[in-house]
Amino acid sequence: MWDLAAQGLETGGLDSLPKPSAPLRLAFISHCLHAEDQSAGRIGGAERAAAELLAAFRRRDDVIVTPLVASAQTDRFRFATFAARTLVKFGRMAETGAVEAVLFTAMPTAWMSLALASVLKRRGVISAAICHGHDVTMALPAYQHLVHRTLRVLDLVLPVSRATGEHCLARGLDPSRLHVTPNGADLDRFGPPPSQAMRRAILREAFPDETSGLADEAFVICSVGRQVRRKGHAWFAGAVMPRLPDDVQLWLVGEGPEAAAIDMACSRAGAASRVRRLGAIPDRKLAALYRGADLFVMPNIPVIDDIEGFGLVLLEANLNGLPVVAAALEGVTDVISEGVNGRLVTAEDADAFARVILELRRDPAERRRLALSAEAHVRQSYSWNRVVDRQMRLLTAQRGRRGAPAGRPLRP
Repeated sequence: MWDLAAQGLETGGLDSLPKPSAPLRLAFISHCLHAEDQSAGRIGGAERAAAELLAAFRRRDDVIVTPLVASAQTDRFRFATFAARTLVKFGRMAETGAVEAVLFTAMPTAWMSLALASVLKRRGVISAAICHGHDVTMALPAYQHLVHRTLRVLDLVLPVSRATGEHCLARGLDPSRLHVTPNGADLDRFGPPPSQAMRRAILREAFPDETSGLADEAFVICSVGRQVRRKGHAWFAGAVMPRLPDDVQLWLVGEGPEAAAIDMACSRAGAASRVRRLGAIPDRKLAALYRGADLFVMPNIPVIDDIEGFGLVLLEANLNGLPVVAAALEGVTDVISEGVNGRLVTAEDADAFARVILELRRDPAERRRLALSAEAHVRQSYSWNRVVDRQMRLLTAQRGRRGAPAGRPLRP
């Protein structure tokens, strides 16, 4: 087993890792880069995290980063084309000494370290991969075989949570190569959180049709994420909404295969008029929802071979002063500190969810306290600069043990 503090996640561990002595030549490989024209709810946290992580690397002067990336999309042909071209280009960079290390932003591209294992070993190139959750657990036999083999050749494996790390260990990862490294948040993406008195006006301005007829005293709960079973949206609509007063509304951002199940759950529970599925919305409207709603919920449920690795939307909600009520499940428990940036509830406990939501509704002072505490907590603990600093120190420590390859960087 392994210990989170021993892996250096705490500040002391970060500071104890050696600082780089010269710029690190790094290949940054991602097939899921978030593009500006992609709407919230259509992509996941891993896609946004990849873009924000790359931006953080580019702001530093201790690394020369070469991005080999593709925009997030689900077209298998385009992914195969990207992977084939990237494998050739990265292989040439490694062979000529143009890079000292490679960082894969998710497991679907990390197999390249297996395909090029002999080259990377001969040239002393360090291989590291970020693991999110479903990219480790996806239940396809051929894919799982590849994950097992890939985890055995990577020098550094950087799961975004302890839960994801446990799944890596279960697939044969050497614990000495595991370094839990959470995602960060773009601290400049949103403005200062609004006051509670301003929230309803923000919501009305951004969503005039949806707020038509919405009473001032109504309580708006929101949730953001791809509509897949593990997110628990159908369960929440069917099991929790009937336990809440009629003036409590649930607004959902996202698209996915669970849309029909959510509608059916609402209909059966008699809650259809109080649940709004907004689909995928532009980032500006997502920001308005974070800033205009009263509470954020993340009611995940356990699903075999599918886990919530982190929950970047939790940090986004917190940055906008939005309190969170979330299921105490998997990677969510790494993000939410009870009473600091949210409240944790046992997964699939409808009575507990309803009780905590109603407690917060009746206590605006507690909501204000939690909102201020949440924003401060994220700003202190989850900056991308902090994440990249940890990754850089791990990579350069590995470089120091292995020795740097000769050569010069190639142009991207």
